[in-house]
Amino acid sequence: MLYDQSQLAMSFLDGWQISKNGSFREVAEEIFDYLLEILRDPGGAFHAAEDADSLPNRNATEKREGAFWTWEAQEIFALLGPRNAAIFSAAYGVEAQGNARPESDPHGELQMQNTLFRALRDDALAVMFDCAEEEIRERLSASKENLLAVRAKRPLPHRDDKIVTAWNGLAIGALARGGRILAREDLTAAAREAAQFIKKELWDGEFLYRAFRGHRGNVRGFPADYAFLISGLIELHAVSPKEKWLEWAEALQQKLDEDFWDASQSGYVMRSELAGETLMSIREDYDGAEPSPNHMAAENLIKLGALLDFPEYTKRAEVLLRAGSRVLETQSFAVPLLLTALDLHERGVMKFQIPESPEAKIQEKLLTSYFPRAVYQPGEGAAVTVCEGVVCRLFE
Repeated sequence: MLYDQSQLAMSFLDGWQISKNGSFREVAEEIFDYLLEILRDPGGAFHAAEDADSLPNRNATEKREGAFWTWEAQEIFALLGPRNAAIFSAAYGVEAQGNARPESDPHGELQMQNTLFRALRDDALAVMFDCAEEEIRERLSASKENLLAVRAKRPLPHRDDKIVTAWNGLAIGALARGGRILAREDLTAAAREAAQFIKKELWDGEFLYRAFRGHRGNVRGFPADYAFLISGLIELHAVSPKEKWLEWAEALQQKLDEDFWDASQSGYVMRSELAGETLMSIREDYDGAEPSPNHMAAENLIKLGALLDFPEYTKRAEVLLRAGSRVLETQSFAVPLLLTALDLHERGVMKFQIPESPEAKIQEKLLTSYFPRAVYQPGEGAAVTVCEGVVCRLFE
């Protein structure tokens, strides 16, 4: 799912900045490669998903769960040879009888199949196989290239090629952040093109729309579409501040407030209406596979308040935080994004003002350091400044 890929990429980017563990960066970049090579629509936005099931081979008539993605141990050994296969199998958790747990495979579709995951790091593999880490990396790289070439000949899984505004908002944010901290212009350009597609095809200047497949659908956007897209535009503004993404984010926030805010529920709601009468009103207030739009909005509002010097946004975020205070105290595991917004509110936003060509060592520090409370604005002069509240200082 596009929303999974985007959130995972963000998490691995954070993990890399915090730990400096290169494997986290590698996974983030591989996720971005998947987005750009597989899920990207010719128009520049991103498709919703690929199916988990597909035909096992060209002659098969029934699809099987994981057919495109999983491997039998004997197939890996036949393709890679004994030593490379042994190293690869140890690295990626391959077992002779398959690695699916019975409770995870109730229909038996994954018998003898292996879902690859990174089970051992390069240093542990080097000890196990009595060789240098560089040799491990070279053998794994060659093995992956070999297996990918074979996998490419399998029947492809079905593509869900509709373009969902909310999920593209998450992808725009992940790509923009990746472009900024990995210094990859291709990721920034992809984020920019996806945002341009959404603005052209799914925003008519008055309403945001939910989805596109060949043409714009008739369903108007939900709170999640607005909140997730605003979040993505804030990230895109950080790396492309001259392109007025912040202005669009502000317009979308105003529309979200006008159409979906319900003061009686202290939050943004989805409504079902008939003949002008509200039949049902739903306020999403937990972070599941997708974040709650209310929790995403709380973080957005705090950031917009700082970027636009508009305290009213911060006050609205405080309403959302108060509304979620009980669940924060009793079931915080259900609202991780609301915890993030609370931390941002309590410790305050770090507003970086960055000139067009900052000093190289300062730029490197900005790219590799973890600043979860940061927003970014263009600055003047040669120095980078950072402001917290009313106190500003040079960033060194």
